[in-house]
Amino acid sequence: MNRFVMCVIALFALLVLTHPASAVSEDSIWSSEVEVGAFYSTGNTDETNIKLRGEAVRDGENYVGTYKLDLLNNSTDGTKTAQKTYGVFQLDRKLSNVSSIFGRGAYEDDKFSGFDYQIDFTVGYSREFFSTDIHQLKGSAGIGYRQSELPAGLTEDEVILRLATDYVGQVSDSATFKQGLSTQIGDFATISRSETSLSADVLDNVALKVALYIRNTSEAPIGRDKTDTETALTLLYKF
Repeated sequence: MNRFVMCVIALFALLVLTHPASAVSEDSIWSSEVEVGAFYSTGNTDETNIKLRGEAVRDGENYVGTYKLDLLNNSTDGTKTAQKTYGVFQLDRKLSNVSSIFGRGAYEDDKFSGFDYQIDFTVGYSREFFSTDIHQLKGSAGIGYRQSELPAGLTEDEVILRLATDYVGQVSDSATFKQGLSTQIGDFATISRSETSLSADVLDNVALKVALYIRNTSEAPIGRDKTDTETALTLLYKF
């Protein structure tokens, strides 16, 4: 592991380790949401689809901690067709009301991607470009490290540049549109993600959500597609 990679991991660890000591006495606001989607059919084809997503945000005086977990499990006639776990933790150290530095770590275990797992760490700078009652746009840029392990036990270690934007638009009093885009440019491959969703409130803290997720990698393992898409209809519970 080269010096650059060690520095990235050290900076990420520093942000995480200094967070609890700096934020123990500060007031913070927690917001969380959980998505659940399930589909089961029998007959000529027995099919089961289960989708779970969760996100929790701790917004304190100096820090913002974001935790995300995405689980997907699909099977047809008793045969697995999709099985994925994707987790993200990001810690932002506020510089002002609109800017921050951050450390981010992500882990993905997708049984049908051709990799045993992929893990990445990034440190960088994020900024809110504008925020109104109707529109909000944020962007970030960071540099870091990604490791991908193939089933044969071989690993690919690479330096990455990560760019991301997140847009939120209030379509109406009860409907919200979101668009998240990110790309990780590495020595071996570029991995890009798109998350597009529209949610509509049906109760005070329950919404119906339809979403389209797209993941593209420029260099996929042999026998694997470069682009994966996922369409989901879920119930979203906010608390």
